[in-house]
Amino acid sequence: MIGMLPDAYSLLAGSPMMAADSSEPKTSLTGILPRANVLLAALHRSWEVETDPELARWAYRLGVLYARLGDGPLPADIRQRASKIIDEVNDWIARTMPRAVGGATMAPVSMGELVAWIARAAKCSEQLPVSEIHPLWRRLAELVQAYNDLVRGLEAGTCDLPTYLPETDWS
Repeated sequence: MIGMLPDAYSLLAGSPMMAADSSEPKTSLTGILPRANVLLAALHRSWEVETDPELARWAYRLGVLYARLGDGPLPADIRQRASKIIDEVNDWIARTMPRAVGGATMAPVSMGELVAWIARAAKCSEQLPVSEIHPLWRRLAELVQAYNDLVRGLEAGTCDLPTYLPETDWS
């Protein structure tokens, strides 16, 4: 069932989950943030690929944490480890991406939170019976669209990320 999620959504027109083509760049226009299909592919591998963009490697690490969990509350140790990865993502984004100026809208969540939600939805969907999976796939598609919108806004300078407080429980 692991391969089912990307394959099923790649059938949708304009899906961000199309299989990664080796001729396509792994990153967006700025070369910093991975394309959505690379982020999702990182969640479905059994190893971390050193050539992947940094954000995809953090997505992989979050996916490993969420792989054996259901859709219920996260155990404290998993929440703590996930929060540490989310903080690493947010710190990296704050150091790497230029801040938008003048008239930019504020994103409702941090990049770390959004990547964690994508990882959790993808991993939870792997554990559900086919008869129950559609609502979670829909949610995952919404999260991926939010990721695409955020990346476009950050690159265009029309969106800014909220300041985060390290060591915050994001789950």
